[in-house]
Amino acid sequence: MRIPVLALLLCVALPAAADWPEIQKSGRLRVVVAADEQPEMFNLKPTGEPGFEREMIQSFARLHKLELDVVTVPRYDERIAELDAGRVDVIMGIIRTPEREKLIAFSAETMPTRRVAVNWKPRPPIATAAALKAEKVGLLQGASSWKAAAVEAGVAEAGIRYYPSLDALFAALGSGEITASVLSASDLGLARRKHPNLQAGALVGPTTSAGWGVRKADTALKAALDEYVTSLRKTQTWSRLMVKYFGEETLLVLGKQ
Repeated sequence: MRIPVLALLLCVALPAAADWPEIQKSGRLRVVVAADEQPEMFNLKPTGEPGFEREMIQSFARLHKLELDVVTVPRYDERIAELDAGRVDVIMGIIRTPEREKLIAFSAETMPTRRVAVNWKPRPPIATAAALKAEKVGLLQGASSWKAAAVEAGVAEAGIRYYPSLDALFAALGSGEITASVLSASDLGLARRKHPNLQAGALVGPTTSAGWGVRKADTALKAALDEYVTSLRKTQTWSRLMVKYFGEETLLVLGKQ
C-alpha cells in the first residue's frame, strides 16, 4: 500500500526530544501552554501584552538567539504528555507538586504561589487562617489547592459552597451569600482590578511554587533555564512584571511569606 506523501512528510517533521545542545543547534525552543491559559500569564493572541510567563520565556529565547514555537493543548493535564512525547521542550507555568516531581524536573521558581483568605469590604479583613472557620466559605469549583488550604485552616468541608466561575463566586461575596473565600495571590491581583471591594486577609495553606517543566533527562536545558530565572529574580524586572500583570497587591501578599 502506498503511503501518501503528506503523511511521510509529517512523520519526518515530527520533532524528537532534545536537550540544550540540540535545541541551540536547531535554533528553536518549543513550549507548551494550555489553550485556556489566562492572557495575563501567557497571551496566545497576536495582539495585546504578551503576559508574565511569555515575556520571561521570550527574553530567554532572544538571549540565546532562538525562535519560540508555542504549542497549545486543550487541558492543563495534557502538558506533561506533550513533553514526554518529545513534541515540546518546556512546559510553561506549572505548579510544583510531589506527584509531578516524580514525572518531570522543574526549573528554578518563576513565581511563588500562595493562597490568601479574601472577603468583601467594608467588613474587616480576615486576620488569621483560623478565623476562616467562623465564615461562610465559598470556593471556585475544581480549585483543589484552594479547597485544601481552606480545609487545612479548619473549614468544615461539608459546609463549603462551590461556584462554577469566579464571577459567580464574587457575586456571592458581594451579596453576602458567602462571607469569605480563598484565592491564589495572582488571581486576587487580577480580580481586584474588576472588583475593588475584594480584599486580602491572612495567608492560608503552605507555600508552593510555579516553574518551568522539563524532562528529567534534559539536565543541560534545566541548567540554562535555572541560570536565567535565578538571575532574573534578583533584578527589578521580575517585580515590574508582577506588578504589570497582577498588581501591587500580589507582591504585597507574596511578601507576607
